[in-house]
Amino acid sequence: MKMILSDFDGTITIDEKISEEFLELVSLCNRNNSPLVIVSGRPASWGSFLMNYFNIHACIMEDGGFMLTRDRDNSKKVLRTCLLNIEERTTLVEIKNWITINLPQAIPSDDFEDRGASCSYSLINLSLSDFIKIETFLFTKGFRAYKTFKNLYILPKKIDKLFGIQYFLKLEQISSAEIVYFGDSINDESAFNGLPYTVGVSNIEHYLDLLEHKPNIILTGKENRSVKGILNFLRTQAFQSQ
Repeated sequence: MKMILSDFDGTITIDEKISEEFLELVSLCNRNNSPLVIVSGRPASWGSFLMNYFNIHACIMEDGGFMLTRDRDNSKKVLRTCLLNIEERTTLVEIKNWITINLPQAIPSDDFEDRGASCSYSLINLSLSDFIKIETFLFTKGFRAYKTFKNLYILPKKIDKLFGIQYFLKLEQISSAEIVYFGDSINDESAFNGLPYTVGVSNIEHYLDLLEHKPNIILTGKENRSVKGILNFLRTQAFQSQ
């Protein structure tokens, strides 16, 4: 495998924290000339943090809407690319203004200002009718929304993790058959559906019934939870013959 792509929250983090196993994973990938690429719903600012403090090849953030790569002539320089076109960026601003006026009770999430290709709001003070109202407006603008346990995320309909990954692979001039993707949740489904080699770490079991498209391989057992599952798989499967 030329590159290892992975979701971040739950797939790499353990109880929402970066562990020593993460550092071990980065080192293992680099030693085997298969650099790690993070694919996450977190804001672009988190991608900058990961690129600046860890030896990660690239980050695809905001569910595929924002990409961070290293300059080919200066690996310490991080290039930031928003994958929204001008019209979509303008529409995103319009949506933010519409929510401010029509749903003044909506509270921007803690990372609201750190996002460049999406926006997010706390679910506190937002009712089901508010969510329906937002979805109805977004539909007319070619945008979509999805909820996690604490936030509402808004982004263009075209944007998902597979979109960001395909853009990245074209930039790197490698095929989807030359990578493996690891995930653990619902927002990884586009990647599970569109990539040939996908793996779910064992904690994906909580979402399997909600996934129409599941990963090719599903790990089981506590020893394969989150980043530990990635390490075990790479050592016994992907890197065994290298």
